[in-house]
Amino acid sequence: MEDFGLIHNEYDPKSRQITTAFRIINIRKNEDEPLGITVKEENGQVLIARIMAGSLADRQGMLHVNDIVLEVNGLPVDRPEILQEIIRKNNSNSIQLKIIPSFNEQVAQLSCHMKALFNYDPNVDSLLPCKELGLPFVQGDILEILNQEDSNWWQARRVNSLNHSNLVNPQVINQHMIINNQQIGLIPSQELEEKRRAFVRPEFDYASKTSICGTRVIKKKKKAIYSSNANTTFDNAELIFYEEVCRLNKFHRKCIVLIGASGVGRRTLKQRLIATEPEKFSGVLPHTSRPIRDGETNGRLYHFIHRDIMEREIEDSLYLEWGELQGHLYGTKLESIRNVIRQGKICVIDCNPQSLKLLKTPEFMPFIVFLGAPPIEQLRFMHDWGRQNNMSRNCTKIDKEQKDYKQKFHN
Repeated sequence: MEDFGLIHNEYDPKSRQITTAFRIINIRKNEDEPLGITVKEENGQVLIARIMAGSLADRQGMLHVNDIVLEVNGLPVDRPEILQEIIRKNNSNSIQLKIIPSFNEQVAQLSCHMKALFNYDPNVDSLLPCKELGLPFVQGDILEILNQEDSNWWQARRVNSLNHSNLVNPQVINQHMIINNQQIGLIPSQELEEKRRAFVRPEFDYASKTSICGTRVIKKKKKAIYSSNANTTFDNAELIFYEEVCRLNKFHRKCIVLIGASGVGRRTLKQRLIATEPEKFSGVLPHTSRPIRDGETNGRLYHFIHRDIMEREIEDSLYLEWGELQGHLYGTKLESIRNVIRQGKICVIDCNPQSLKLLKTPEFMPFIVFLGAPPIEQLRFMHDWGRQNNMSRNCTKIDKEQKDYKQKFHN
């Protein structure tokens, strides 16, 4: 791409003032290479709405979002359809644009990585402004988010290589931007996908239509901190489509979380880990409102605390999980986990899957291990053996929990 490098001024002899400052840009490209821009119409003018990361326009750096396109190859442009038609009929390897610069200050975009929690096929997305720019992905893909300026459509690329043959149209692969042999395209944002999946009555729909990017939310959403006390409420209300992730070295974690059905051996594995390498692994002592007994020492098996204080701390969401047994409260405090991490050790935790929402944060960085139960036939054999040795287990209950847990981890 070659820019003539000068800003031209149009002079009005009547008012003796400069009325418009414009720039002429000459773009040289390969025959099948897209410019990498999308446009929109506002007040009878064609504006650049988006510049795709890694595209020809992005690499050259002379076009900017909100630049006004006046002419293409000397022909006036006042609608996006006219611009597309002129570019489509262009048979040469160069395109000349006459623009009014927006003089917007360009802010460097910081990328992040997201794990996709759903499948996306741009070929069937009616809201996508340009299906050729859509980036297909499947559940489990890791996506690098390159640009989030548009509240509805993020620019992203896949950083792993799963099978997408059933989602990708080979005829439009060359329309995508390519960086390091990886396609760059548009994916729906978390906010847009929430509105798409959730039923919103028209009188409560605080969104406005645009001619290019589907819906644009104009009302800020109220955010709430997750509370373990309201776990069921949050589970019923939340719609999570992406999970932010980061690349870490193997086993470079702050916590190891053991998940599995009751009786599968979580506590046994936890005790073996701590006993084998106590300098590396450590557990957490639970807190309880039970009165201390004769011969017990505070801080050895339990942290003993007054019930009123413990109830207040539970209300303040200071516990990972808690429960009541025989009229006494028992719980695992988040600060106890932090104390283990401050000692430079890996905290080993066995907890319920609902508690993972509090642990899957940069603060705790858990390595989650799912312990599967053996087949039901083997469980029955163990049950019969346990009855003979006074170690009876409810095999049906374990098998049901196993299936429920597998479903949670599969999703």
